[in-house]
This record gives sequence, structure tokens and C-alpha cells, in this order.
Amino acid sequence: MKKVGILSTFGAWDEAYSPINVVRHQLLSLLRYDYKPVLFVLDSFTPDFAIEGVEIRRVLPTLKFEPYHGIIHHRNVPNEFEKDLAKVVPVYEQQFKDIDVLLCHDVIFQDSFLPYNAALHKMVMPTNLRLFHWTHSGPSKRMADLQYPINCLFTIPPQSKLIYMNRYDVTRMAEMYGVYQDSIRVVHNPIDYRLQEGIEALTDQIISHFGCNDADIIAVYPLSSTRMGDGGKQLHKALRVMANLKKLGNKVRYIIPNAHANAAAEKEAIQKMRAIGKEYGLDPRYDIIFTSLIDPQWEHGIPHKVVVELMDYADIFLFPSVSENCPLTLLEAAMGKNLLVLNEDFSPMKDFVGPNALYFKFDSVTTVTSHPQGEDKYYEDVAKIINAELQHNKIYLAHREIRQKFNIDYIFKKQLEPLFFEEQKKEEKKKVEVPKDAAEPKDQDMLDLPSQGGPDVLGEQ
Repeated sequence: MKKVGILSTFGAWDEAYSPINVVRHQLLSLLRYDYKPVLFVLDSFTPDFAIEGVEIRRVLPTLKFEPYHGIIHHRNVPNEFEKDLAKVVPVYEQQFKDIDVLLCHDVIFQDSFLPYNAALHKMVMPTNLRLFHWTHSGPSKRMADLQYPINCLFTIPPQSKLIYMNRYDVTRMAEMYGVYQDSIRVVHNPIDYRLQEGIEALTDQIISHFGCNDADIIAVYPLSSTRMGDGGKQLHKALRVMANLKKLGNKVRYIIPNAHANAAAEKEAIQKMRAIGKEYGLDPRYDIIFTSLIDPQWEHGIPHKVVVELMDYADIFLFPSVSENCPLTLLEAAMGKNLLVLNEDFSPMKDFVGPNALYFKFDSVTTVTSHPQGEDKYYEDVAKIINAELQHNKIYLAHREIRQKFNIDYIFKKQLEPLFFEEQKKEEKKKVEVPKDAAEPKDQDMLDLPSQGGPDVLGEQ
């Protein structure tokens, strides 16, 4: 496992400063994937911050930033520059000995940090060390007639790559630093629902364990396990809609926060619902998530705060219930900006959001609907209408894009971690030389690779 460090000029942990949050996400990502990160900060860093598993090294000499602020414009290098530089270089050379990858935040970008920047250019760099430089603002126009040490603000140190947070300004960034675009990598800033302040651990557990961030359509249906069937919430009909949405090519997750599930009859009813969902085409291990099966402590129900968080996270609310008075779950789903799919056969449903929902005939205590073309065709059409509504909804499409491609797992595995191994892959490629006349491998020479199994699944029976 590579040793990863994060180089900052932080003197405190102030989350009002945007780069702090980017660093926090990187630290959490590294810990999530079993790295043991090191955070380098100023020796004056206030000791009111800790993330379990992160080593904090308060070792960088605290220098005055003000003398260097605006140096790009007035070009007057402070008299204390060489003394400041001499303080930083030996610290770098000592502290980076055990580091393989160093993620540097604004160190070579902001003029206020010039001594810390120049020290990266001047130090004796360990041969194994690779540096990646985040610039948290847009590029500047490259200056002419650059002289040392101001030129450090427009060049990158040895063994370094630049990191930019969008693809559109890569050319301007390359021009600023006088490098080819091959010296720049794009790593987006992550945003993850699970990392919002105050999110419950159970909400994180459900989203993480069942891979909900990868899904295209997420629905949540809070209910009592005693009223799931024909005379109540008609969960089987909602499952049928979800199954048809899946058949249209969507990856789905149906989260069912179910209470009152401790008795034998209710446990049996849950298994029947899972079997019905499976018959329709849903995977009962991943696509259907009964919260009572996560842990026995949740058989009586999960905290209401978790239910609300899941409703906020979801995309659609399927509500084929046969009868309601003033359902809070419907109101909460509307507050969470879910697409509402309601039971047209129960007229009071229209009293809450009026025309601002999709209505379909699911039967009710007052009305029984027939389907002349058959129920299979009816539910296929229901799913197609819901899917069409979603595909033209910019709020849903943007939410899905961010959920799937900007969460910390995606950013880390697809964009950040691959950087750690770029040079290693190049070296391995150089070592592999296949003679042109090499014989084709025989069948007995081929490896019989085992298939990969999925993870253990909460609630699997």
C-alpha cells in the first residue's frame, strides 16, 4: 500500500475555507480504501481537528504570508525570502522520506505560499515521490520575462502533475504553467449525500452497502409490515412498477423502511413480497431493501430522521395505497422533490398536490379497475410513462449525474487513485517485452481464473 500525504498550508481547520472540504473528502476516501494518510500542516496548526486514522504532522514552519501576497504584480521579492526558504527545504526533505504520493493544495498556485512552493523546486526529491498539485481557482495569464523565484508560480516542480477540477480550462492551465496537456489530470471535487453534516450512520450504511449511488432510479416506501398487501399499501403493485422500470434498462433500488416486523406472520409476509419482487425481475438481495432485515433492532422501525433522509435522497415515490387520510409519507416525498406516482382510483389523493403528480389506476376501497389489455401491458405502460417523465426532468437528470459520478467512491476509484499508480504502470510496461516470434500459449498454459463473487448482503435469507 502506497503512503499518501496531503500537503497544505492550513493553520486551522476552518470549513468555511473551501479547500478544507476537498481535503476532508480526500482523507475520508483514503481511509475508506484502507490507506493511512498523512496530513501536513503548519506547526502552529490549532489542535482542534482529528479524523480517526489520519496522521497529522504539524511540521511546516509558520511563515508570514503577507509579504508575498501580490508578488506577481509588484515583483519585489521580500528580503526574508531566502531565510524562509531555508526553513522549509530541510523539513520537506526529512518529512517526505516515507511518502510515495503527495497531494498538494494550492501550494504552487497562490503567491502567498511562494517559499513553500520554491522549496518543492529546490529540495532533493526522493526518487519514489510523485506530486499532484491542486489549483483551487482559475488559471492566470502566463507572465513574460519570469525571474526566480517568481517563475516558481508558473512552473511545476520535478516529478509532478497538475490537477484541475474541470476539463474545459485544461488548455489555459497548461498555458499558464508552460506544460503540455499531458502534464494535467482532471479530478472533480466530490459531493456525497452521505457526507452531509448530520446524516445518520444508518442512512450511510443503507446507501453504501446496497450500492444506491450507482442506481438510476431510487424509490422509498415507508410502511407498516402489517399493511403491505391488497387491503393496505399494495406494495406488490409498486414492486411491479419498479420491476418494469428495471426492464427499461434502469438500475433500481427500492428501499422499504418497514415497521412492526417482529412477529412471525409479518416476517413471512416480507419473504413473500421479496419472492413476488423476484418473480417480477427484481433482485431481492439488492433491488429490494427491507430495513427490518438489516438488523433485528430495526424490526420495530428505523428512526424517523433516517426515513426523511432517505426520502430526500430518493427520486420517485410510488404510492398505490388503497386508502389514506392525510399521509405524511406523501407530504415528505413531495418535500424531498420526489416524482409522485399516486393512485388515481382513490380520489382524495388529488387533494394534496393536485395535478402535480402522475396518477394511475391501482384499485382502491372505492374503485376496482379492469385492464382490458391485461395487467402486464398496463404496468409496462405505467413504467414507460414514469421513465419518460424522468428523462425530461432536468432536476432528476442532474441529481442522478452527481449522485453517480461525483460521490467519493467514484471520484476516488475512477479519477484519484489511478494517479498513484501511473508511474508504476509505465515501469511495468517497459519490463514486459514479448519477442515477435513468441509462440501462442497452449490451452494448458492458460490460467483458470476464478469468478468473482459479490459481497455479503445485509438481510439476505
